[in-house]
Amino acid sequence: MKKIVSRLVDANTVFLGNTDSFTIINSDIRTEQIIGDINYSILLYDHAILPAAFLWQSSELRKLIPYLEPYIERGYILPAIRDYETTTDILDYYNRRIDETYKNKDDKINSFKSIASEIALPEHAKIAKDIGRIGTQLHSDISSVRTEFQREWRKDLKNKLDSNSLYSIVDSNSLLSDKEEFLKKLERLSWDSSFSRSYIVGKLLEANIKERLMNLLVARVSLLFLRANANLSKSDLLLPSSGKSSTMQVGGVNRANIDLFGGVLDIFGLDSFSFKKLDPEEIIAIKESDEFMAFKEMYIELVESLSDEENDIKDIVVKRIIRKQNTEKVKKIAFIPLNKINYLSGAIFLTVVGEYFLTSGQTDLVPKLLFSTGTYGVSQIMNRLKFVQDGLNKYPVSDFHKYIINQNYKADMLKNLRM
Repeated sequence: MKKIVSRLVDANTVFLGNTDSFTIINSDIRTEQIIGDINYSILLYDHAILPAAFLWQSSELRKLIPYLEPYIERGYILPAIRDYETTTDILDYYNRRIDETYKNKDDKINSFKSIASEIALPEHAKIAKDIGRIGTQLHSDISSVRTEFQREWRKDLKNKLDSNSLYSIVDSNSLLSDKEEFLKKLERLSWDSSFSRSYIVGKLLEANIKERLMNLLVARVSLLFLRANANLSKSDLLLPSSGKSSTMQVGGVNRANIDLFGGVLDIFGLDSFSFKKLDPEEIIAIKESDEFMAFKEMYIELVESLSDEENDIKDIVVKRIIRKQNTEKVKKIAFIPLNKINYLSGAIFLTVVGEYFLTSGQTDLVPKLLFSTGTYGVSQIMNRLKFVQDGLNKYPVSDFHKYIINQNYKADMLKNLRM
């Protein structure tokens, strides 16, 4: 099965940034966590995309290939390679990676195990052949990852409204004697024809910068690289979940926030742990069921509504920041409310969803619906989904949305921001 990026324009797709070897190694992600995040992605999106190289770059992904094979066969996971004119199939892609990475490897980057993992090795040939036999692949036909990566890099060097941007990392570092010149050097890197994640790390190592600054920059390099991949495939970017859907650090309200989805499942008595124990065929059966499709439609409609509200609040904050940026003191604290929105938004969302069923008179759904414990198989999950949907159908979904958005979410967000 060959698919082309431009023909996925009407599909909802997610780029699996959690399968990147740099991310897996640096974040010490467990195999079970990767499986759980992928299963959620399969449920929430039409297709999940990952570069074919990710499948041989880390031992965790190599071990998971047999598990992922049913997803790849059905086209729910699409291993991505380059455009068809330059790269005909996955084995051809692997051979090109050997020429670009193994034959031209730079020993300096071996000090970064996570970056060194990008190097295609001769022993990976069998894995590339095995993946190629499955027969599903995605060709890029829009632009190159390098070109998009360069755009993201240059944009981030001017981004003053993100405390984690390249600009902010450099600007907040007290040990750099000439920050403006250092930013210019970083910008010049993006015009080199060899521009890549490993190329940047090699150049940073040559600059002998302090370890803490180096680690911050390398982490940002990786995020921008993953974001470029997601942009190129017109996809949401999936980053690793915390592995704890009940944490107060749930993150923002968006479809790719796996912690948020797990938290909602838990609220509706669908213990998120159950979905991490199912095999791909079981996940596919749930994904394609009428019961889950109805549940997903409700969930995504609500998340998209709240995401718009979250963005409106951010716009208000940004406008206030811009008006006050004439003082250095304000600039230093300007990131605080934006970071607080990202920190609190998902947690407030989960809280008000739970409160809706406890305070809006829907006592027939409590406690049967809320906070049940125990894990389920496919049949129990289907029954639970039907029970949840039947319960929700007794009340207008629009009332549910209005309650969440107007009465609680927005009010709680503004109160926490003291706005």
